[in-house]
Amino acid sequence: MATTPDVDRPAGAAATGEPARLRMPFAARFQGLLIVVMLGGLVLIAQQRSVTLYKVGLPVLVAAAFLQIAFGNIPPRANFRRSMALLVLTWAIVAALFFVSVKLAPTLIDATRTTTGS
Repeated sequence: MATTPDVDRPAGAAATGEPARLRMPFAARFQGLLIVVMLGGLVLIAQQRSVTLYKVGLPVLVAAAFLQIAFGNIPPRANFRRSMALLVLTWAIVAALFFVSVKLAPTLIDATRTTTGS
């Protein structure tokens, strides 16, 4: 009996008739983990007792949010290798857009100054 990559079958499960345990793909598990981390970051930010906890919660929330933006566009059934490849591709696209925006901003500002000044 061949096993699929999504099924984790304990040793001897086929002989004993024990049901297979379904295992979530990497991307789906990581998306769930990111949601928990974002909720934790929100709790750290919302508390009003410690500035240190706030300072920890803010970067945690920002990092998890950026990762969630990328992983929200990755199919939940993707394995680790495909998830990492798509994550790098997503970050490359965001970096390219950021670079183009920074380079294009002065040109757009100059264009609005010349058209409104006439």
